[in-house]
Amino acid sequence: MATLSVANSSFYLGIGGLYPPTKLQGWGVDEAFTAEVQTIAEVQLSIDGRLYGGYVNAEAPLVLTLVAASPSAIIFDTWAAAEKAQQDVYTASGIITSPSLGFAWTLVNGFLRSYQPVPPGKKVFGSRQFGLVFENIIAAPI
Repeated sequence: MATLSVANSSFYLGIGGLYPPTKLQGWGVDEAFTAEVQTIAEVQLSIDGRLYGGYVNAEAPLVLTLVAASPSAIIFDTWAAAEKAQQDVYTASGIITSPSLGFAWTLVNGFLRSYQPVPPGKKVFGSRQFGLVFENIIAAPI
């Protein structure tokens, strides 16, 4: 029977030319990663009330949340700095594995879209978020 635990999940991310596939650690307090909803159909309602639709490709955004002291934050700092220095992008790929759910998600051809360079300073430093976007996220049972 599947459970809902995220604690036994793993997330490996590799960035071409910068980092080999590396296990990310130090996830946020209340969340680790969130895949945003994709719009995968375009629909039109005709004047006479008939609905038509068609499939459209959609990018697959994924937001990662790491605590301020995460040892994996340096990966994103290095990625952002390298892109700024090169004035070009680096692509990433990865895999998320969830034994609890019995699924793995393969992340294909990704980019660092948004980057939070400094953790929020409050009573204690807060979590940082990193916005990635992938060409595709492919789910498969494990």
